[in-house]
Amino acid sequence: MKDNKKPRNDELLAEQASEQGLDITVDSNAKHRARITRFGHLRQQSKEMSNWLYVQNDECVALDTPMGHVMSIRFSHYADKLASCANFLLFRHYYTLDKYKLAGLRTCKKHMLCPFCSAIRASKQATAYHEKMLVILKENPNLKPVFMTLTVKNGDDLKERFNHLKNSFKTLQTARRKWLKRGNGHNELCKAHGIVFAYEITNKGKGWHPHLHMVMLVDDWIDVDKLSDEWKAITGDSHVVDVRRVRPTKIDVDTAQGKEQKEDYSDGFMEVFKYAMKFTELTHYQIWIAHETLSPTGRLTRLQGSIGLFRGVQVPDAMTDDLITDNAPFMLILYKFMKGAGYSVQFMQDMPLGEVSTENLGAALTEYNSSGEVLPSYIIVTDPDTGETSKVLEADHV
Repeated sequence: MKDNKKPRNDELLAEQASEQGLDITVDSNAKHRARITRFGHLRQQSKEMSNWLYVQNDECVALDTPMGHVMSIRFSHYADKLASCANFLLFRHYYTLDKYKLAGLRTCKKHMLCPFCSAIRASKQATAYHEKMLVILKENPNLKPVFMTLTVKNGDDLKERFNHLKNSFKTLQTARRKWLKRGNGHNELCKAHGIVFAYEITNKGKGWHPHLHMVMLVDDWIDVDKLSDEWKAITGDSHVVDVRRVRPTKIDVDTAQGKEQKEDYSDGFMEVFKYAMKFTELTHYQIWIAHETLSPTGRLTRLQGSIGLFRGVQVPDAMTDDLITDNAPFMLILYKFMKGAGYSVQFMQDMPLGEVSTENLGAALTEYNSSGEVLPSYIIVTDPDTGETSKVLEADHV
């Protein structure tokens, strides 16, 4: 059993995509800047994919054929979706708590085409399953987490290769279920009490290479040689498997009692839930082919799943972070994506009363009045020439 020393390809994935997970050991401002920078890189990739789709649309229109017309509608639909994705990001900086939270954005949710949406989705999944595993390990200290990869031989037909991998894995699962019910037909997968898995698709010029990553909770180490033989007997074309132990790292976490050390297995989960496709290693054409192959009707083929103790994990649908709910003051920061320049601050506004509702308004005002702070006073000014109105600080109005 190898140790999990495989380097993580997407070092900034967790921090740039979501603040739901464990904190990294840098100050919040540096973490926020790194996140905004990474968001900008992802948005630029989505923009480039959108531009490619618009070009394909123009070429289909030029064909002036029934099929060209059908494809132009499809290309323009997805081009428009990606073009409007995440153009604005609204953050809350809870300055008294030293935390930044993504509070609002509009995304396309086209995960097979959009690197931005794919990254956020991957982070949400990794965080949810990581938290579930920590609970499972606490209740079942005899279990050990391992990272496993299953592959099939490369091929020119993505649909055929993907279905071959998926069906081969189903055969392995079926044998495990039969062993659990009847006690015969044992294979190495039977050692797993919980599995969470995700497919990944690459193409480095030697054909399509779908493969399967998973984190497994086992009560006995996997025999790699036996697993390789079992996998070759099922697939008929591949004996290549990889199994390695997932070792935790120790991180400091702020608690009510002060800093405490906590075990973190995030690297293993980020390896499972990174991108369904490595966008930077595929051409735009290859990305489109993969999208059309795995979501031909607009409904994405299921690329993730869970078995056993990992079942029932709820991954948040919201693309935003969990917001602070204790009425803490915050600064609203609105970012706009600028082509070729990343995200730029467009607007900032202090919210000294925090998130005020009708239920907590009285308490908030009492706390504010006792603080001695003074809210800025605004007046409405009308331009006599244009009739347009604007809000300005009373102190600045002459």
